[in-house]
Amino acid sequence: MRKNRNNRPPEVGARGLLRLRCPCCGKEFGTYLHVSQMSIGCRCGATISLERGLAHYEFKCGCCGMHAKGQTNIEELEITIPCKCGNPITLHWDKDKRRYIE
Repeated sequence: MRKNRNNRPPEVGARGLLRLRCPCCGKEFGTYLHVSQMSIGCRCGATISLERGLAHYEFKCGCCGMHAKGQTNIEELEITIPCKCGNPITLHWDKDKRRYIE
């Protein structure tokens, strides 16, 4: 296991801003995790794994100016994420950068 610059082992799981889709019921929801977690529960009772397969995204809202970085388990060429002000932000998959961008 490689260590990062702070001489701590890399975190397992995910933390921070997340936009997730439940594989069972299909519901999409956003959350913010303050500590790294391996999984998270959906309201339908299903467990969503956060161990791997999450893609990064980044956007700046044109309405309120908020800059957000997060991760998602949604695997589509185009996704829409609501900003905290309610403005829908459409992001596109950039295969070269391997992340969603505006």
